[in-house]
Amino acid sequence: MSSETIAFDHAAFQKLLATIPRNPATGDVDMNEMFSLLTDESNPAVRALSECAVLESLAAYDYAALALTIVPGTTWQAKLTDRGPMTDLVMCVGDIPPLLRQHHLLLECRDAATGVVRYHEDLLVDLPAASEAVLTFVRRCIALPAAPQSPALPSLLRFSDAFLPHASVLAPFLDTLPAPFKWYIASPSSRPKEPSTFDDFLHLAEALKESGNAAYARRERGAAVEAYTQGTQVLGLAIMRAPGRFPESARLGAVLLANRAAAHLLENAAEEALEDGLHAEGTDPTYVKGYMRQVRAYELLGDMGQRRAVLKRALGRVNAGDAVVVRSMLDS
Repeated sequence: MSSETIAFDHAAFQKLLATIPRNPATGDVDMNEMFSLLTDESNPAVRALSECAVLESLAAYDYAALALTIVPGTTWQAKLTDRGPMTDLVMCVGDIPPLLRQHHLLLECRDAATGVVRYHEDLLVDLPAASEAVLTFVRRCIALPAAPQSPALPSLLRFSDAFLPHASVLAPFLDTLPAPFKWYIASPSSRPKEPSTFDDFLHLAEALKESGNAAYARRERGAAVEAYTQGTQVLGLAIMRAPGRFPESARLGAVLLANRAAAHLLENAAEEALEDGLHAEGTDPTYVKGYMRQVRAYELLGDMGQRRAVLKRALGRVNAGDAVVVRSMLDS
């Protein structure tokens, strides 16, 4: 069944139409009045009709057909935050209104590599019904994601440990999805430690560099640039924790910048690559690839004079092995 197929509750639809005044001369429903009514999302009956249609569509969707969309190595990360009942936020006197007894849930599913959000939802639900609401959220992530994304399945859907109370409702659905799809809910003990020290942030920056390298190998400029950018930001946090240890981080900083320049060059974005190459040189003047990115950028810009100037500058700074390569380029 296509994700665009919507199944309406016809009885509810007819009941809604009955509220529209008819033309006294013809007895027909005025089309403008009908359009106005059906697009009025402030009307609870309209919202209920729309939600009913979505739920029926999701329940009837042919999830098995999505086996063809599974790309090896793709991972989605689903997160859930339960902010508790609204009574935690609002002071009540006397009887608590039912609305304020509902729990406030924030749900999000995103591609772990690209960071692109497939679907997010901000819900107020009664706690006994929360698991069904969470299941509907998961189905939406798969079959009705945010535009312009299409229905799909990842190789792995990874849930945070906050989903554990809903596992018994999620499992019967997730276990029916086609191979090679897999899923798991993290245990509280597997939750990663929040970085706090220089070494913590340094290791995280290294991991982001590797993520960027993987995206670069797939020739995905946007994802690679995003990972390398996050790496430089995390490295900045490391240096804030221990300014005296900047020399230990200089090479990694230059690598992240030079790699981001290389990602820009995937699409011949010379200006952006040149800027990152210059910053890489400033961060660690001994790192040859900072110069190489500038050389390629100047070639794309047609400025061979600046290309030569960069090579001359590198010659006196890089190690002996790299200097041989630089000299050969200078003589060519």
